[in-house]
Amino acid sequence: KRLEGMAHIRVATGAPILEDCLVWLDCALVEAYEGGDHTIFVGRVEASGGGEGRPLLWFGSDYRLLAGRTTAAARGGRSRPRRAGRKRAPARRRRPA
Repeated sequence: KRLEGMAHIRVATGAPILEDCLVWLDCALVEAYEGGDHTIFVGRVEASGGGEGRPLLWFGSDYRLLAGRTTAAARGGRSRPRRAGRKRAPARRRRPA
């Protein structure tokens, strides 16, 4: 009844899956471990799916969006982006023979 009026589907395990979500996993419970004041659940993925959109994540006590991928053309044709602040090691001097 908690999802009454919300668009959802049921797939492999019968658990409700909200429609229009970015990614979903339908899992069967394999094991539950007590971990202090938490319970750690381990599941086996029975079905999965997803839609289009940009993921939102929680990091550093705030919500953030992931940066988009950068193409080689946007990097000036380089195959990999340059690392800021990285310097090359000085060349080794050869001892005379």
